Amino acid sequence: MGFWVFMLCMELLIPLSMLILGLLWRTHPPKKRNPLYGYRSRRSFSSPEAWDYAQQRAGRFFVLAGGLLLPPTLLVMLLLLGKESSVIGSFGALLCLLQCIPLLFSSLHVEKGLKEEFGL
Repeated sequence: MGFWVFMLCMELLIPLSMLILGLLWRTHPPKKRNPLYGYRSRRSFSSPEAWDYAQQRAGRFFVLAGGLLLPPTLLVMLLLLGKESSVIGSFGALLCLLQCIPLLFSSLHVEKGLKEEFGL
């Protein structure tokens, strides 16, 4: 049971991080371009308008993706309750890899929007 609780916490990191950061970037985006916090890329750093646009677009995507990932993550983990550690670990690793897909697509989504909006 202890390993299941640990894996549940680990599996919730990506969707909850996406939800929290997405809400934060949408409601309180980083005001100044900086190298530490916010959606950072060459295109987002090109102008203050591009920076603000990137934070809003990334925030919307993260809220949507995090919200969509949370229920299936909880469902899979509940189905694994009481299973052997090796099964929980294997499914947990697979689930984590699947959760990384929207994380990777977020960059493509934001960069495409920056290119369309600002022609960068």
